[in-house]
Amino acid sequence: MKNPEIVARALDGDRLLCVLSTASGQQLTLQGTNNDVDPAIDDSKLSSNVALVRNAWAFAVSKYESISLEDATEQKQAAKRSDNFKKLPSGSLNLPTTYPRKSGKGGALPVSATTTTSR
Repeated sequence: MKNPEIVARALDGDRLLCVLSTASGQQLTLQGTNNDVDPAIDDSKLSSNVALVRNAWAFAVSKYESISLEDATEQKQAAKRSDNFKKLPSGSLNLPTTYPRKSGKGGALPVSATTTTSR
């Protein structure tokens, strides 16, 4: 069995893609903008788990905010929120704490990064 992971990517400005993979190999894919309350959801078995969908989307939006907000303090708060959204009622998913660069250049940014992007 592989480790569970969640990856959030920014696409074309404020469009987000979030992919959650479970230890059993199931995947959940969410897409939308950082302002969407309810993202577009793929047709997987996991999509019926409302808590999982909402936590995964909140994780993606918070990760986006952790590098896109202009104020460093707000970025740090967003990073802390994203860590909290990885925790589900059944326990922590023990997911990696990185956010891939939206430009596709280089590796992933650590959660503690205070890089800003223009809006």
